[in-house]
Amino acid sequence: MTTIRQAATLAVTVLLAAGAAVAQQGRGGPPVQGAEEDIPLVSRFDRNRDKQLDREERMAAREFLVANPERRRPLPRPRITRTGTPGVPLAPKDVKHYGEKVSLYDPETLRTLFLEFEHPDWEQELAAFYHTAVELPATLVAEGKRYGDVGASFRGNNSFTGAGRPETSWPRSSACAKC
Repeated sequence: MTTIRQAATLAVTVLLAAGAAVAQQGRGGPPVQGAEEDIPLVSRFDRNRDKQLDREERMAAREFLVANPERRRPLPRPRITRTGTPGVPLAPKDVKHYGEKVSLYDPETLRTLFLEFEHPDWEQELAAFYHTAVELPATLVAEGKRYGDVGASFRGNNSFTGAGRPETSWPRSSACAKC
């Protein structure tokens, strides 16, 4: 029995050591889906050093990305090949407001949140800055209240390509300073 325990311990030790060696060397192939490092654009194009890109700085960064396509990995083919159709347009006045009496996390309540962007090409900008640290300025409208200083970006392959077209995905937004 002791010999079996020693052999098992040795086998586990060898496997752990091999795994650690592989982890240190890297996989030798492309990163796991969605694990690509962000292209560092903010530090390169943030001329006024406010740690975010304004419209002019974003335009320069977009031109850089177009001129340097090798900086990006090709997008995977979408798993879903059919395309959807836009739903009924909604405005904040069209949805129910629950107020503060209902918890934000109430499982029986479905709230509709709206993101408003400064420029009409926001979908193209979001797609252009996929896998970068660039966030588009937006205003979040929730429960009839407006929250400025929200940054929005596409994150993760599933949300970006899952619907077959990047423009059908929903961006995530970072915490806003005035919420």
